[in-house]
Amino acid sequence: MRPEYTRRHAPHMTSHTNRPQDRASGTRRAAPPHASRARPSHGRDRKLSAEEINAHPVASYQGPIHVIDSDSQVEIAVRAMRREAILGFDTETRPTFRKGEHYPPALLQLAGEHAVWVFRLSIVGLPQSVAAILADPAVVKAGVSNTRDLAELRQLTDFVPAGFVDLGHAAKEVGIPHHGLRGLAAVFLSCRISKSAQLTNWARPDLPARALQYAATDAWIGRRLYEAMREHDCLGSAAPAPPHGKRGNLQADLKSLLNRAMWFFSRRPRTPRDSTPS
Repeated sequence: MRPEYTRRHAPHMTSHTNRPQDRASGTRRAAPPHASRARPSHGRDRKLSAEEINAHPVASYQGPIHVIDSDSQVEIAVRAMRREAILGFDTETRPTFRKGEHYPPALLQLAGEHAVWVFRLSIVGLPQSVAAILADPAVVKAGVSNTRDLAELRQLTDFVPAGFVDLGHAAKEVGIPHHGLRGLAAVFLSCRISKSAQLTNWARPDLPARALQYAATDAWIGRRLYEAMREHDCLGSAAPAPPHGKRGNLQADLKSLLNRAMWFFSRRPRTPRDSTPS
């Protein structure tokens, strides 16, 4: 995740009625505003103040963190991640302090059910086996503001992203006023994310444990948010359904498919029925 003070140029999003998925980022597009006939009543349509968000306890990931900085570790990590149906997704990039400065992403974090894998991209690059997971539509990758992160990862190793869910886009579609990780964590998980490690040089060879925990937490929160938003039917059309053969809630998957079908048919233009008597 990039520091909030850096300038981000979000691409202009246009609605294509015949393209539910953005081919460049692999992220499911939210329905255009005119396509939503009625917004769900979820009781989360009030924007929280900064004071309300800060009143929540700080959440930090306490599970295993696997730092991947060798080829042998890459293959072990890929085998483990292939058993996951949902991965939280995030990257970290060295902050910039001068106009025109730019650095490639230094870390890629992928969070599974019981572990987080942190890839030192400045050491191992983006291996093809990891890029294949990022291109696998059968594995959900959930995060916030994925488009730029994916564009920069593709500069390291080209791949076609698939299976990505932008939780901010999903929240916007269903009328939730918070679209960032911090606000959504407060709304759905009643917790707060610390930003104390924002200015870390993520490319330094000796990352402290506190910085690694910070990086792992963002990806872990992304995965938890996906599950919470799916449970509360707040993913809308943005969610690809996880495959039934892997871990997943079959009932939640069926609800997701139903929501997507209802969204699709709501976009079809209505034509008057033939009024000729039979």
